[in-house]
Amino acid sequence: MRFTPVIAAGLWIALAAAGATAQTRAVVLDFELIDEMRDPATQAADLSRMEKVSARFPESLRQCSTFTVLPPPAAVIDRLASQIAYVHQCNGCAEDIAKAAGADIVVFTWVQKVSNLIINLNAELQDGGGRTLDVRSVDMRGNTDTSWLRAADALARRICDRNR
Repeated sequence: MRFTPVIAAGLWIALAAAGATAQTRAVVLDFELIDEMRDPATQAADLSRMEKVSARFPESLRQCSTFTVLPPPAAVIDRLASQIAYVHQCNGCAEDIAKAAGADIVVFTWVQKVSNLIINLNAELQDGGGRTLDVRSVDMRGNTDTSWLRAADALARRICDRNR
């Protein structure tokens, strides 16, 4: 059989279509809270909001169909959390996390709360070797469930838009 331009074009289209449907396997870690206020009056509400955004953010990432979202490997995360204050500052643990989860990338997430009015949600995407691929942040004003969830959705959209 002769390799003609028609066959080459068909092969190119098939390969392009296969690549277009391939999704990046991403392990998304729960949000960590850096609370500069340390206000006992808001601690319970903050922890509740952390749980809500940690559940909402991966769901929002799934909507963009760029990522296959995988759960964090609990044993590896628990080990890291016992050794350092914040897993997102682990300096080189992405390889262990990605390997344990069967992921291509690790999405580290954290909330920095400066006050009840100044709060930001952050995400850093690292490949399995620990190389930073993308960093995104969303600032929000107001400390309500609605503002936190909207910020989580906006953060996911920014990541999806950048990584299409």
